[in-house]
Amino acid sequence: MKTLVNIISKENPISAYLFVKEMYEAGDRLLFFSAKDTEDTMRHVIKSVSPFVKSSVVDTVVLEREGDKHFYERICRALRDSGYLKEGNCYYVNLAGGTRYMALAVQQTFRKYNAEYFYTDVVNNMIIHTLYDDSIDDNDDCFLSIRHRMKIGEYLSLYAIHHDADQPDIHLPIRSKEDARRIFDGFTLNQLSEDDYLAIDKLRNGYRNALSRQGHQQLYRLKRKDNISIEQIENPYDPEWIPIHNLNKFLRHIEFVPSTNGMLSKDEIDYLTGGWFEEYVYYLVQDLCNPDDAAISVRVWKDESHDNELDVVFTKGNKLYVIECKTGVDNKKMFNEIVYKACALKEALLGISCNSFIFSLKNDKEGLLKSTAKNMDVTFCDRDRMMRPDELRKLLSKRG
Repeated sequence: MKTLVNIISKENPISAYLFVKEMYEAGDRLLFFSAKDTEDTMRHVIKSVSPFVKSSVVDTVVLEREGDKHFYERICRALRDSGYLKEGNCYYVNLAGGTRYMALAVQQTFRKYNAEYFYTDVVNNMIIHTLYDDSIDDNDDCFLSIRHRMKIGEYLSLYAIHHDADQPDIHLPIRSKEDARRIFDGFTLNQLSEDDYLAIDKLRNGYRNALSRQGHQQLYRLKRKDNISIEQIENPYDPEWIPIHNLNKFLRHIEFVPSTNGMLSKDEIDYLTGGWFEEYVYYLVQDLCNPDDAAISVRVWKDESHDNELDVVFTKGNKLYVIECKTGVDNKKMFNEIVYKACALKEALLGISCNSFIFSLKNDKEGLLKSTAKNMDVTFCDRDRMMRPDELRKLLSKRG
């Protein structure tokens, strides 16, 4: 029997979670050590391991005052006086969490006990087992590969983020890869006419956006899976509806076959007015990255001030990737707002292991948009990059 010891870090709770995932065996105990200001994070880590670790084997030590994490002796005394450190017990101590100062104090405290030391390297997905002895020439460090791969929901829950990622049915594409590819080619290869663009704009402004406006009573009642007649859209009897006389012609041009003949659902209206691009990026990620988990339109929130939808999100190698999808960027102000949103979302919600991207059909020949995004630690992929899969694959693999 052994006790797994973890120092909790608000910025990187993943190291503690993965250490438990890899090292825990039936009969073990867990000891979590936390500063006062990371006590909430510790609770979320404990909750995350609860499906496979009973609460009765979990012990916690929390520093008494906010500033105690800066006092070496107080850290050591808190652990020593906790009653959880006993001679004869075996301790596996993970030094990856907390501040460096806390890690030094924890290492010193456990020197008097039967302790083995580890470091969870989240970036490279390995656990390093190190012998702290007087010999530094025998190369006795051991490197253990982390086998577990987190799902989107696991990652978000570790950072205390509410989400709907555990409802997979609502986060899958509604159309095929070929459908998304045809529309992508229409935009990028100049295969769409002015009438086609006009039909998309009218569909967006008159029907997709109108679904949330009380003035359009019939449309307002249109729910996610409900249908609306294409004939009604082309020749509406309600004067508030915007007529799209060439809608059928547009659908035939892009070879779009509605799931119900002669009708469009809310999902299909969303798809035709931009959702197709999210699905195209989703399929692109599947082909280029082979992700551990991937989803479209995941809602995340911590409170009322942080309620967002992630266009395309996936995990790969225990890192989170979030892609904001914009078919067009009308001006610099609009682009800056998109970048600031992506940056704020990462800082407020998603942690240091999150990689943020913006994918757009806009060309950025001079690189000004890429430079602006890079300054905010966001990667911008324009139309040119998106049409070069090999470069895009390298770009995605370099992050994290």
